[in-house]
Amino acid sequence: MGDFRRNFGRVKKIQDIPNLIEIQTRSYEKFLQADVPLAKRRNIGLQGAFKSVFPISDFSGKCSLEFVSYKIGDVRYDMRECIQKGMTYAAPLKIVVRLVVFDTDRLADGRINREEAETKPIRDIKEQ
Repeated sequence: MGDFRRNFGRVKKIQDIPNLIEIQTRSYEKFLQADVPLAKRRNIGLQGAFKSVFPISDFSGKCSLEFVSYKIGDVRYDMRECIQKGMTYAAPLKIVVRLVVFDTDRLADGRINREEAETKPIRDIKEQ
């Protein structure tokens, strides 16, 4: 049989390689929704994660912890400082939650009517 050689050194350009860092950056921006106003955030990414976990109620039904919003704070050190000091480039994540304490004493004593009992009277609300 004759010698048969193939040269794979010259391959035609098939497709451009996408910018992989740009793909990751866009995905992360979509996850954070940091530039989206609070009222217009969709239930995806971090917003969706918080919405899926909250509200958290205690076992006795006396109080409930509700998610209100979140924001990404300013970075403390820029990228160059982090590289020089061997630190992680990071920004704080701050969330606002609302603690609702229900007036269970009025419920237990029967001092409220049936319609009020279905909506649980609120004793106190704190938001931080």
